[in-house]
Amino acid sequence: MTIRQWARRYGVRVLGRAGRSVVYDFDDLATIEGCIWRRDDVPETPEERDQLRARLAAA
Repeated sequence: MTIRQWARRYGVRVLGRAGRSVVYDFDDLATIEGCIWRRDDVPETPEERDQLRARLAAA
């Protein structure tokens, strides 16, 4: 699966554009990848993924 497919499927946070390229939030993409590798459900919104990342960092 490509980053663009993840961005479209999971609504990844967009930070801006660099020319014709879209710049995505790397932390958001990394959280999605972690959920996929752990076989967990991917939270629907970037805010829910932020909360998940905070919980995992505190653990």
